[in-house]
Amino acid sequence: MGNTFWFSFLFRQPGPGARVGLTINNALRVIAVGSSVQVSGAKGKSIPGLELGKTHMVVGCIEIDAAPSAPDTIWVWADPDLNSLDTREGKYSTFSANFFYDAGIKSLGVESYGEPQGEGGTIDRIVLATSLDELITALTKTAP
Repeated sequence: MGNTFWFSFLFRQPGPGARVGLTINNALRVIAVGSSVQVSGAKGKSIPGLELGKTHMVVGCIEIDAAPSAPDTIWVWADPDLNSLDTREGKYSTFSANFFYDAGIKSLGVESYGEPQGEGGTIDRIVLATSLDELITALTKTAP
């Protein structure tokens, strides 16, 4: 998909112990944990304050630096204004690290579970795109 990868998904959390999100390359996780969204394993700040039982949208952008050992950057937004994403404004988190080791994005998985035991969150409408314009077009397209 090139050096830039956009994604989005809808999710709903039934309670504070619910987890739901995407796993990229079986390592990097963008996950809703109760009422917040975070990039797990990347030590990025979480996006708190999301209402349980309500559907929310996560949008993310990953920029891969092809140079060996160079940092890749991920931005994650919760319930964003789609028109402000290119300016990196709004409620978001960002983190840079060498996530992809020059290999790019090879896999995308979905996870949902409850902690310590219980119901996980639900995920819907996963969208993948190579540009912000492509993502916005896919998100605003209505079903026939």
